[in-house]
Amino acid sequence: MRSLDRLTESDRPLIARHLLRLDESDRRLRFCSPLKDSALLTHVDRLDLSRGHHIGYFVNGELRGLTELFAEADQTRCEAALSVDAGWRRKGIGARMLDRTLRLAALAGFQQIDLFICNRNTGMRALARTRGFEIKTVDGEVIATRALRPDLPGHHLGELIDTTQSVSLHMLTAGLAAWSAWSGLIAPLAATAPANHTPTGTAAPEAPPLQTPPRGRGVRHRQIGTVAHLTLDRPEKLNALDLDLVHALHDALDRCANDPAVDVVVIDGAGDTTFSAGGDVRAVRAAQLTGEAYGAHFFHELYALTPGSTLFPSPTSR
Repeated sequence: MRSLDRLTESDRPLIARHLLRLDESDRRLRFCSPLKDSALLTHVDRLDLSRGHHIGYFVNGELRGLTELFAEADQTRCEAALSVDAGWRRKGIGARMLDRTLRLAALAGFQQIDLFICNRNTGMRALARTRGFEIKTVDGEVIATRALRPDLPGHHLGELIDTTQSVSLHMLTAGLAAWSAWSGLIAPLAATAPANHTPTGTAAPEAPPLQTPPRGRGVRHRQIGTVAHLTLDRPEKLNALDLDLVHALHDALDRCANDPAVDVVVIDGAGDTTFSAGGDVRAVRAAQLTGEAYGAHFFHELYALTPGSTLFPSPTSR
C-alpha cells in the first residue's frame, strides 16, 4: 500500500528511521555534509510537525520518501528539501513529492520556494529544471528558485493551514464513520456467505490493488488554451471513484497546479449518463469480504482530495 501524506507528530520516529538509513554519500547530497547519527536525530527532534508542512511517501507503512518545507524569516519564502530511500529512487517518488510540495507551498501563501542543492546532486537539479525552477550558483552553492502563485484573497498562512487540516479531519471522520456503518451492515454477510459464493446482483468480490497507479490512469487530461479539462474515465462504472482514480486525480491536479499555462480547470465525466456515481462502494465491499484494510485508506485519500480542489489556485468547476 502506497500513499503520499502530510506528516504529524506520530510520524517523527519514522522520519528518524528514514534519515538514518541514508549513507554518508546520501547525507552529503541531502545536507551538504555527512552528518553523524546524533546530528540527524537532533535535526529530527527540532522539526516542527504541527503545521502540516512536511510530506512523506509511505510504502506498506514505512516512510520511503521525505519532503521538508521550512518557512524563511520573512514568511513569504520557503525552503524545501527532499530525500528518498536508496532502493526507491528512479520511480517517480521525488517528482510526485515535489509536485505536492509546490501545491502546498502555494496554498500556504508563500510567494517563492527555494531548493539549496549540493553541487554533486545532478538528479535534483534535473528534477528542479523540469518543474520550472531557475537554477544559479552563488558562492559555490547551487540555488534553485521558483515563484509561486499568490495565495487566495484574505487567507493568511496559519488560517489556511488550520482550515485545510480541520476540513480534512472533519471529512475523514465522516468518511470513517460511514465506513464503520457500512462494515457493520456487511460484516454479517461476509461471515455467513459460503466460500466462493457471489451474492446475487453483485460482481465477484475482487479487491482493487492498493499500489499507486501510473500517472494519469483513469483520468484523461487535455488542454484548450489556458483551460485544462480533466475527464473521469470509468464510464463502465459510471465514473465511480476507486483508489486508482483518486490517485490519478491527485496527480492530474498537481500537474495543473504547477503549470503556469493553466488558468482554469474543468472536471467532467466520460459517458452520456452521469458525471460520477460517487465512491465505488462495490470495491469497498469486495475488499471487506477479503479482509483487506481498503476502506480506511480509500476514505483518507478521497477526503484529502476535497480541500485541495476547494482551495485550488486556479478556478475549478465540476
